[in-house]
Amino acid sequence: MQKRYSLVLILLFILGIPISLAATIHGTIYDISLEEAVDVRVSVDTSPSQLYISKNGFYSFQIPSGDYIITAEQYSNDFIIASTQESLTISDEGEYVVDLILLPVFEESGNEETEFIEDSTDEIIDKPQYNLLPAIILLILICLILIYLFLKKNKIKTKNQSKKKTKRKQKENKKPKLKKPQQLKTVQLPNDLLELYEFIRKHKRTTQKEIRKIIPLSEAKISLMIADLESRNLIKKIKKGRGNIIILK
Repeated sequence: MQKRYSLVLILLFILGIPISLAATIHGTIYDISLEEAVDVRVSVDTSPSQLYISKNGFYSFQIPSGDYIITAEQYSNDFIIASTQESLTISDEGEYVVDLILLPVFEESGNEETEFIEDSTDEIIDKPQYNLLPAIILLILICLILIYLFLKKNKIKTKNQSKKKTKRKQKENKKPKLKKPQQLKTVQLPNDLLELYEFIRKHKRTTQKEIRKIIPLSEAKISLMIADLESRNLIKKIKKGRGNIIILK
């Protein structure tokens, strides 16, 4: 009875021990020319960390499930000449192949680049800095003034054109009552010339002899009056034989 009880306790103890899953991680290490790298130190950040010294470009680890980082470093004369890092997650037991490619480490080149940047910065600081803000403001002001003058000129031109059009329309709309040239001239005639002109206008065609019958003046006076009306462009004298025919223009 005691043996059976002891056997049950042993089985329970064995079953109660937690079984941790483990996986095999292995792969090949290559250099930048994809040749197998030698003398490479490979480590993985398990707890505790594991280290593998690869002489022929191959590595292998037994690690439990979890997230890890594999680091590979190639040395030459105690200096790291190439390295790489790979992140991996182990979620189940089994075999995982993770190949690593080493990238060159350029420490000296990095220092030279830093020195070059510092020297360039010094040169930039030493160069005089010019303030372009006043020049830009002045240029903007000049542009604004030119735009203002251009708009003002166009406005004045448009205004003048509008005035001209308005005046032209006003002139077209106006219908002045002009007197006939003959009426204007007759108003300015003396009484004797006006009497003679009214007689000629009434008959439209007459002779100097008929005029003397109506207007009791000498022949010389009548001739002078007819010449005066003719010079005023009111009548026209046509020579016919020994006499003259007077017509109205």
